[in-house]
Parts: sequence; structure tokens; C-alpha cells
Amino acid sequence: MKTKGQEPTLLIDEGGVHKLIAEYPEQLELSGVSRDGAVIYFALASCPFAGRPHRDQFVGQGKTTILLRPDSIGFKCFSDDCADHTFAELLRHLRDSTGRRPSMSIWASRNGSGSRVDDQALGWRDRRDTRRK
Repeated sequence: MKTKGQEPTLLIDEGGVHKLIAEYPEQLELSGVSRDGAVIYFALASCPFAGRPHRDQFVGQGKTTILLRPDSIGFKCFSDDCADHTFAELLRHLRDSTGRRPSMSIWASRNGSGSRVDDQALGWRDRRDTRRK
């Protein structure tokens, strides 16, 4: 359960990140997985925001990655063009570009059960047309 100043409980694990990447093959292509202590890095072949690899994308461990820690998940692109994008923005981008939400639970919902994605936490709104005809 989320309280003020506390992050929601992370439910997704390494297998879930692999499934997330597989659900969006047009936007996410895994180029490698590495570990550094408790952190797992899922290097992507290209930046999902740019729609292509950044220049020198394949130098070192790559420039675009999903990071899974024991208690959090993140997105990092080391390109100046995309450096400020977050994992929540990645999920919004995937939804906006495909019309689909991830099928797996990522965080616990407010009542403690698993939820696919907490729409309110991500700032997603109902996109139905509410204008009067």
C-alpha cells in the first residue's frame, strides 16, 4: 500500500521484464542482460523514444537500458536527447504508441493486491470523449 513518501511495492521480477520486452517487439528489442550486484540491466538495441539507436548506442553496456533492482524498476537512456525519461514515461509511451497496457503486474495496487499498472500513479486518464454531442 502506498503512503505519502513511500513507493508502491514492486511486483515485477526478471522474468516479468523479459515478458514486458516481448510484449512490445516493435518498440523494445533486448540486446543483452548483465548484472552488477543486485541490479539487473536489460540493454535495449535502440531507444524506444527515438525509435532508433542513438549514435554510439553499442559502446560499452549500451546507452538505453531498463534497470531492475530488488525494490524498484527504472529506465535510463544516456543520450542527452532522452536522458530525462523515466520508467513511468516509458510505460506511457508504450501505451500511447500501441494502445495496449502491459499484461503483467508491475506494482501492487493501493489495496495491496497485484495490478497491471496503476493508471492514476502514471497519470493516465480515461481517453473517452466526454464532450456533449
